[in-house]
Amino acid sequence: IENREQPPERTAFERSFTVETIPATQGTFAPAISTFGEIVAEQVINVRAPVAGKIVFVSDNLRAGGLVRAGEIIVQVDRFDYESALADALSALEDARLALREAEEQLRISRLNVDFAASSLELATADLNRAKALFDAGSVTSQQLEARELVVSQREQTLRQAESSLVLLETTVRRRATAILTAERRVETAQRTLDETTIIAPFDAIVVSNTAVPGTIVSQNEAVASFYDANALEARFTLSEQQFGLLISDGLIGRTLEVIWDIEPDPVVVAGTVARIGAQVNASLGGIELFAHLENVAATPLRPGTFVAIALSGKEFENALRIPETALYEGGHFYVIDRKSTRLNSSHTDIS
Repeated sequence: IENREQPPERTAFERSFTVETIPATQGTFAPAISTFGEIVAEQVINVRAPVAGKIVFVSDNLRAGGLVRAGEIIVQVDRFDYESALADALSALEDARLALREAEEQLRISRLNVDFAASSLELATADLNRAKALFDAGSVTSQQLEARELVVSQREQTLRQAESSLVLLETTVRRRATAILTAERRVETAQRTLDETTIIAPFDAIVVSNTAVPGTIVSQNEAVASFYDANALEARFTLSEQQFGLLISDGLIGRTLEVIWDIEPDPVVVAGTVARIGAQVNASLGGIELFAHLENVAATPLRPGTFVAIALSGKEFENALRIPETALYEGGHFYVIDRKSTRLNSSHTDIS
């Protein structure tokens, strides 16, 4: 056995493989973040009848899915009773104005009476003073003096009555003026109530539901329709805590994004910006809820409830290396070719 010949040794040789390579690009990059979300309406309102009455007109566009334009009449309630109420209020206002003019004229005459009574009293007082002088000189009897004193007393009483009447008429004028203000408010209320018989769309809107039917009676504050602003749709989506943490440190609010509704043959793509963070964190969603405002959405077929894809740019990384996802192996390893030896060397990196 010892003299047995040794088997020939195999010569070790290096195996080579053909691999596909690409040049590595170094620079500042912002990895894209993709997620999914839902279209929601920013403004949803329930339209209620401000006044009670019989519906005499309903717009043809006021039906589920219909588009109503800002300023368009969507529901008209019978105006007859409210026009009568306005006419009565206007008549009451005119009566109040006539009563004021009448009171002002009486006040003017009362002031003249006061002036006349004061002048008469002044003359009677002067005559009494002359009579007293003549009485002292013996030219006037006591009976004549007493007659003049009586005249003065009567003129004083007349003046006091005129002044009392003047005060009462001044109060009446103020009361009439207050009555005019009350009547004017009633006219304004009647006019406003009359205007409220016409329900007008406040903005361009998509109708969600409608209960208004011509010929039916509606009560005050009864719901007649529901719609949302056609130009104010939002995308609601969720980011993971890691994604949220990266973006919040780099400026999240106002960040641009794209909303994609993947339909055939042409997907709908709408630009938008992150508008706000959700009011609270929903643990069941596994992340943070965000809302994005969409631009020029009225020209698209997007509707609330549409399931969409969200694409937004991530945080920018400076002096970073961008490689294909297929070049990464488990543990964050990838291979770099040594230019001199043309061998593959394993490298490790932190993935962003």
